[in-house]
Formats: sequence, C-alpha cells, structure tokens
Amino acid sequence: MGLLSNNSTVDDVEPTELPDDLDVDALIPVEDVTTEICGLFKGYPKFDNEYIIGEIGDLSTQPDHLYFSLTAARTDSKLKCVVWESKRGQLDIEMEQSMLVAAKGDLTFFEAGGYPSLEVDDLHLVGESAYWRRIQQLRRTLTDEGLLADERKQSIPTLPTTIGVVTAAGSDAEQDIIESLRSQHPGVDIRLFETTVKGDSAPSEIADAVSAAETAEVDVLVISRGGGSDDALRPFNEEPVVRSVATAETPTVAAIGHDADEPLIDEVADVRVQTPTAVGSAVMLDAETYREDITESRQHIQAAYNRRTTQWLADTDAAIHDEATEHITEWFETARDDLSTGYRDHIGSWLAASRTAISSDAEQLVGQWTTSTKTAVEGAAHQLMQSWLHEHRRAIRDVSSDTVPRWTRRHRRDIQSAYRDHTERWVQSNEQAIRSATRDQCDRWLRSHRRAIRSNYRQLTKRWLTDSRTAIDNETARIEREQDIQAEKQGLERRNYVLIVLVLVLLLIVAVLLAVFLGFI
Repeated sequence: MGLLSNNSTVDDVEPTELPDDLDVDALIPVEDVTTEICGLFKGYPKFDNEYIIGEIGDLSTQPDHLYFSLTAARTDSKLKCVVWESKRGQLDIEMEQSMLVAAKGDLTFFEAGGYPSLEVDDLHLVGESAYWRRIQQLRRTLTDEGLLADERKQSIPTLPTTIGVVTAAGSDAEQDIIESLRSQHPGVDIRLFETTVKGDSAPSEIADAVSAAETAEVDVLVISRGGGSDDALRPFNEEPVVRSVATAETPTVAAIGHDADEPLIDEVADVRVQTPTAVGSAVMLDAETYREDITESRQHIQAAYNRRTTQWLADTDAAIHDEATEHITEWFETARDDLSTGYRDHIGSWLAASRTAISSDAEQLVGQWTTSTKTAVEGAAHQLMQSWLHEHRRAIRDVSSDTVPRWTRRHRRDIQSAYRDHTERWVQSNEQAIRSATRDQCDRWLRSHRRAIRSNYRQLTKRWLTDSRTAIDNETARIEREQDIQAEKQGLERRNYVLIVLVLVLLLIVAVLLAVFLGFI
C-alpha cells in the first residue's frame, strides 16, 4: 500500500476505483514526494550562509512572524521568505514594500504549501529598486499635475443604467462583479471590455479598453483584477493605465482586489473598493433600499409641504386679521375724531344760537320792563301831582287868580326840577328792585323755556347720533364685504398654490417611478 503505512493518501484508495493495469502498491503518495524534496533541500548546502538579493514583495505583517517574497527585477522569479518571531527583533531595518534587500538564511521546502522557502535570519538594505524609483517618480509627476487631488474626483451617479467593466474575460473578477451588480439591480446593463491583466502587453491593452469604454458612453467604468502578487499587479502602476483612468470623463471604480499595497490606479480612480465583490454596493443602490429611500423622500416632501402650507395659512390669516383690525381701528379712531369735532361744532353752534336768542329775548324783556316801569313812574308822578294839587287846591283857590299864573310861571321851573329830582330819587331808590325784578323775569323765562331747550337739544343729538350710526354701519358693512372678497381671493390663490404643488409632487413621483420602472426593464 505505498511507501507510508500510516496516514497515507493511498490508504483511502479502493482497488475497484483504479484501472486493472494500475497496481495500488505502485502509487506514490504526495506526502512522500514532498518529504523527499524537503530532505533534498536540507541536504543541499549550496546556498547556506549566502546572501540572496531581491525586491521585497507580497509583504504581510503578522503579530508574530513576517512573510514576504524576494522577487527579480526583470523576470517573474520569486522566492518566498519568512522571518520567525525569534529572529524578527534582530533585524536592523523596518521592511517596506519594493525595498531592494539582501537576505541570508536556511533554504527549506514548505511541505504544506509545496514550495521552497527561505527562513531568514539576517537582512540588509541594499536600496530602492529601479522599479520602485520609477513608480515614485511617476507618483510625484501625477501629484504635480493635480491628478491625485481629491477635488478632481467625480461622484458616482445615483442610479446608473449602464456599467462598463474592464477585466479579463471569464475571470473570477468578472463573475464577482456581475453577481454583485445583479444582486443590487437585476435590470442593470453590464458591458464587458475584455483585456489581459498581466504580461508586458497588459498596460497598453488596459488603456485601450478604458478608451473603448469611454467611447461607448457608459455611466460608470469599473477596472478590476481578482488580486494577485505584487508582480501581477504591476500593470496597474504603469503610466498608460494610470493616465487613461485619471483623464477619463466617466466616473471610474478601481477594484484590483489588493489591500496590502495600493497601486497607482487606486489613487487616480474616483472610487476604490477592496474586492470585485464590493463593486455592486459601491456603484448601485439596492433596489429595495432605493424604494425605501423614495418612500422616505416622499414622506419628507409631504411633511415639508404640510408644514409649509400650514405655516403659510397661519401667517396669511394672521396678516389678514392684523390688517383688518388695524383698518377698523384706524377707521373708528377717525370716526370718533370726526364725531367729537362734529359734536363740538354742533353744540357750539347751538349755544351761540341759544345765546343770541336769549340775549334778544332779554333785551325785549328789559325794553318791555323799562317801558312798563316808565309808564308806572309817569302814572305815579301824575297821581302824586294830582294828589298834591288836590291837597293844595283850596289854598290855590284862595290865592288870587292874578297871582296864580304869576306863581305858576315863577315856580314852574322849580316844580319841574323838583319833579325830576323826585323821579330820579325814586328810580335810584328802586334801582336794586328793578334789577332784581329783571333777573327774576329772566330766570322765569329761562325756567319756562328750559324744557323746550333740553328737548330741542336731545332731538338734535339723537338725530346726529342716528345719522352717524347709519354711516358707521354702512362703512362697517363695506369693510366686511371687502374683507370677504379679499379672503375669497386669497383662498382661491391658496388653492391654486396647493394644486400646483400637488401637481409638481405627483409629476416628481411619476418621474421617479418611471425611472425605477425603466431601470427594472
């Protein structure tokens, strides 16, 4: 049963599974081969204590050990290396990608991996490799030209319909990209632009594929490779590839699938993803998520519209109320001032007319009293004279008829003077009584006409108030009609505004649904 008796691959082989001319005992287990090779390496001392020069590639820093490869500058030759934790602290340099180093150690064969490996115990820096210097110079040139600046990077369209993919045909990267995009949006149009992704011709072919995708006017361009060693990723550091991606007008996504060492294409691309599988989530929204976003946006729009409409209606009502209140207050103040002015003018006119009428009546009363008083005085004087004559009539008769005329002529002036003096004394003595009688007469006239005066005043005031109230009612009715017309006009404007906004919202929703529908188709 083979060279090994225990835990051998041959132990799992049944004779019925082999051709008749093939003996199971003649089969050699793979572990026998790797063990034999490992023994050959241990017994081959040619490279012991020799320094091997090469560029550091595939550097992987673990918590305990270091894994890397020594690669040739101009060929694909490669030797895997490991620095065990016990030797790691003895190294004099901090290892970086693409360093040119000289390593010494034990050359062994890694049976589990099936490849030779150098267990490094000493490492020295020789310098930077020519390739690394060339890449650094290209990076500085691109930086000076502004092609690495974040400001020039484009954003990915929200819902692209055509996706261009630049990668090797039939590769795992192609399948991963297609599956990730279909999972996000089954109806998306995916166009493949085939190219080789390794070898000397890869840079020019990749650049040509990017140009072809630009001509095809795709919405997003994905450049991808399913990972690989540093040497395998070198085409994506070459200037033709980097410049074609940096100057592309179409938004670009780099999905090289290599996270440890970022090639230059990752720095010039608009978006970088770690693996081809992550392209779908980076380029497109999930259809269900997109529907949820549309629903949420519609709810936000409706809520914002309701808030704006409610606030607008409240502001409009408040403005109308304030304007109407201000207008009515101003009108009432003006009406009150006009009413007060008219009332004062009316009362003043009435008082002036009443004063004139009272003065005229008083003058008439005084004239009448004066006339009646003069008549009474004359009558009293006449009676006094008659009484005096009657009393002295006998004496007069006893006087000679000749002396009477003489006496009369002689004492006429005295009589007249005495009459005047007597009259004046009587008037003076009765002046207070005359004035009191005049006041009493005026008071009686005023008392007798007071009711008439008050009645006329009340009638005039009521008539004036009635006319003013009618005018106020008419003005109030006119203002209310104007407010009703204004409110109806504003209501029509609000309804028109609401109708326009609803139509716009419906058109927006229809446009979005149509875009989604066309995208699914």
